[in-house]
Amino acid sequence: VYYPSYHIAKVTIAKALPDTPTMSSFLAGGIAGVMTWLPPILCFDAIKSFMQTAPPGTYTGVLDCTRKMYAEYGYRVFFRGFNAAMLRAFPLHGIIFIGYEGTVQLLCHLNLIME
Repeated sequence: VYYPSYHIAKVTIAKALPDTPTMSSFLAGGIAGVMTWLPPILCFDAIKSFMQTAPPGTYTGVLDCTRKMYAEYGYRVFFRGFNAAMLRAFPLHGIIFIGYEGTVQLLCHLNLIME
């Protein structure tokens, strides 16, 4: 989901804003980051967090943890932190892809990789 959504967004944004490669990378990276944290990934992360913070032996596996989470807290437990994840994802991944594109340009300039 991450890299394909980055590529699609970058191509689309570059057509609309052809003279702003850094802004295109930032916006496309932000979109890719948000796409990555949409459900079901966010839900899996909630399950992982419950399993990591529970005392040993609390859950027999992922399905057991999922069932117990739902039974105790309802479906909303799988979406805890959604707003914070979305607010963090856009700028974080936008900056990551600015760094990625800058690194690719530098390596191309040094003839260490080909575009």
